Amino acid sequence: LGCTDDTACNFNADANLDDGSCWYAEDCDNYCVTEDFDELAEGTALSTTDLFDTWTGDSTGDVFISNGQVTINPTDDIVTTAPVFTEGSYTVAFDLGVDAGGSAYFNMGNSGDPSNWQWEFEAYFNSDGTGYTTQSYESWNYEFGTIWVQVLIDLDNGLASLEINGNCVETWNWTGGLGGVNFYGATNDAYTIDNFSLCAGDVAICIPGCTDETAFNYNPDAT
Repeated sequence: LGCTDDTACNFNADANLDDGSCWYAEDCDNYCVTEDFDELAEGTALSTTDLFDTWTGDSTGDVFISNGQVTINPTDDIVTTAPVFTEGSYTVAFDLGVDAGGSAYFNMGNSGDPSNWQWEFEAYFNSDGTGYTTQSYESWNYEFGTIWVQVLIDLDNGLASLEINGNCVETWNWTGGLGGVNFYGATNDAYTIDNFSLCAGDVAICIPGCTDETAFNYNPDAT
């Protein structure tokens, strides 16, 4: 099983049965897709764009462009439709808008298939300004407003980091492929997504910890 199209980026010369996984790009080695939503008409359904679809594959849970961004309301449910990557290093980045006293959520899976998503982790941004992922459930803090989220993924070495506004909050052993991102209205609050990107390239896996050398818990290895 594999991609049998020799013009595809993930052509598998050993495959004798196509599994539908073929993907294409002008530059296979430097894949990068970005979406700032600014060029999309007001009211455009996100599922009609090249990069996103609904979790269910129909109109259920769709979201719509408003003021150059998207708002995820409770029960809204969208996923990225980028290729599934099994090697290389990638950065997933986006602006997450959370109002004061609000909350937000996203997750990433390994398969790219909502019917068998294979959750890698879930990230919760709580209404009290704390957050956590389901990798460790250790709490970290964030500030309400526009939050710059980066997920750094090294598939070759099986490592990943989550950075919030440039601060390293968690590092873990990544399992499986890079399947996609799911923005779901899992909390009772609406939140916004803007300036989304998924790009191949070198990543620096971070080490969380205290970087203040005057503190009792200073970690010289923390980044």
